Amino acid sequence: MSVSYNALVDRIQRLLSDTAGTAYSAALLNDGVCHALDAILAWVPDRSYYDIAGDGVKRSFDLPDNFYEIEAVIDKVQGNIIARAVFAPGQYFGTTMHASNTWRLTTDDKITFAQIPTSDETFEVWYTRYWDHPAVAEGENPSDQDLPVPAWVDCALAYAATAYCLIPTAIASSDVRQWNTRVDSGTPEENPVMRTVDWLYKQFINEMNTNPRHPKATL
Repeated sequence: MSVSYNALVDRIQRLLSDTAGTAYSAALLNDGVCHALDAILAWVPDRSYYDIAGDGVKRSFDLPDNFYEIEAVIDKVQGNIIARAVFAPGQYFGTTMHASNTWRLTTDDKITFAQIPTSDETFEVWYTRYWDHPAVAEGENPSDQDLPVPAWVDCALAYAATAYCLIPTAIASSDVRQWNTRVDSGTPEENPVMRTVDWLYKQFINEMNTNPRHPKATL
């Protein structure tokens, strides 16, 4: 199951009332699709895994560039799942006083183990990852490609991407309308495009909430 890139862009252009494809650049439309792919991560991320081989020296190891969240760290020799470190009184980290190893994430995009992995230890790291972004150069039409996401996110992607594409117009409208003279009675809408952006994001959330979120691992 997947979503066709071209079909998704066509849907976005229909929402934007731009069926001729002249009002919004291919680069902006692609930015919107990439933004939408990131927006669905909390509900449905991509998944992958990689191995960490110990050397008896290093405690910290790089995370993949597309890393989003850790699902599990498995000791491939023993077969057990390594627990995440708990920072609480009575717990140990960075010593050999604890019977089993633990791990934590650091802000420099590394996974750090409490005990230095030995040369005969290998850990398999299962993680959720960002969806790959399609690349489209300015002025080029994208070749048809399949986005490897579940088919049911198609409508939600269209809402989020359309909202993103309208943001430049909403910002430009905000800049112009700061000089408006308030002559209308009641509470006139100052920036209807921004209201449309907000509505589209609400529709995105409604669409995503009709399906269950990705079940997170217990770490």
